[in-house]
Amino acid sequence: MKDQLQIFKKEKSLKETISFSDWQVLGHKTQIEYLKSNISKDDLAHAYLFSGEENIGKRKVALSFIKTLLCKSDLRFCGKCSSCLQIERKTHPDVFIIDGKSAIKIEKVRELVSRMSLKPFSSSHKIAVIDNAERLTKEAANALLKTLEEPSGKAILILITKNHSLLLPTIVSRLRVLKFFKVPQKLIEELSEKQDISSFEKVLLSKFAMGKPGIVFKILKNPEELKEIEAWLYEFKVILEKDRVKNLNYSGKLAKAYETNPVKVIEILNFWIVLLRDLINSYFLPEFKSLVSYNFKNSKIGKISKIINDINRTKEIISNPNSGFNVKLVLDLIVLKLEEL
Repeated sequence: MKDQLQIFKKEKSLKETISFSDWQVLGHKTQIEYLKSNISKDDLAHAYLFSGEENIGKRKVALSFIKTLLCKSDLRFCGKCSSCLQIERKTHPDVFIIDGKSAIKIEKVRELVSRMSLKPFSSSHKIAVIDNAERLTKEAANALLKTLEEPSGKAILILITKNHSLLLPTIVSRLRVLKFFKVPQKLIEELSEKQDISSFEKVLLSKFAMGKPGIVFKILKNPEELKEIEAWLYEFKVILEKDRVKNLNYSGKLAKAYETNPVKVIEILNFWIVLLRDLINSYFLPEFKSLVSYNFKNSKIGKISKIINDINRTKEIISNPNSGFNVKLVLDLIVLKLEEL
């Protein structure tokens, strides 16, 4: 009894002195503080849902949360112990991760359920992560629902999704939901400033990332992508020069690119929105760092805002292969509206 009391006091002392000083995550302070509180107050849920846009850091927060729970060091989440290293390498015996890069079928969920039913091998908890949970098939989702209805005391499930409305409401209702949002642009700019690239590339990188640190790291791994984004900037400036033939040829080039790589065309359209918002900001804020310098009258601001709305509508149309719209025609219209500026 005395030994058990000493162990209890030691565990309590650890919880009171846990160091959460560095989760190595950019932004999401509110969400991180909430998860810290769950651990320190011993108020862990059986299942969590991390919901928010792609490339904003949801998975990084999830891994930091798991490392903090299972770290063998008194410092908690030391990043150096066997547990932290195994989690990073995806080899931890008590952590099961489904990447969800393609459809998540029932066989994978059954494997997860089987693993979660076992006692922890070397840790306090068994933890499973389902990334891109919106890719669960109907059968897999129903199998997962049964597990959520009868949770294990030492098991924690974390679902990560870009949009929780794509999940079964009956699943969402059984999860502790944390919504994630884009990282403030100031933090993205600070991240870009630390990189070993030119001043122009730092601005270009931070603008294109649009509040998503994952985009910054992705592009830094492949510098050629930054050159491609610079080409998109040049092509946008050419559109504003009002050469009708060049512009229609360019929209035709985009329509052809859409046939093989629709995601890239959506990225270009998103970048146009950033550049148009830059134009508005630079009009009202003379010191604003804009990638596009263009003189226009106050009366044009309403037109720019309308074009931004039109581009968003165009993205919705071409993202739906069943929309029935002619992609070339839709892109032609947007390019001609940009030309009118």
